[in-house]
Amino acid sequence: MCTGDNIDTATAISLNAGIITQEEIDKDEESKIYSCMTGKDFRDAVGGLIQVQDPNKPVLKVDPEHPDAHKANWTDKV
Repeated sequence: MCTGDNIDTATAISLNAGIITQEEIDKDEESKIYSCMTGKDFRDAVGGLIQVQDPNKPVLKVDPEHPDAHKANWTDKV
């Protein structure tokens, strides 16, 4: 399955990349609906998205009120 902002673009990219075939899209109505969809339709179908933080990766924390906010610092603390 491929998602995108525009269903026609997602479908064209999926077909061109060999992710799906036209036969798979045309098989039945369910195949047509779930072969390609917009990102919004995908989020609606799966009940939304959640953000997961990997505790092993550094986090970029910025205090937007600080005068040097444009000079962000990396930290390994979440």
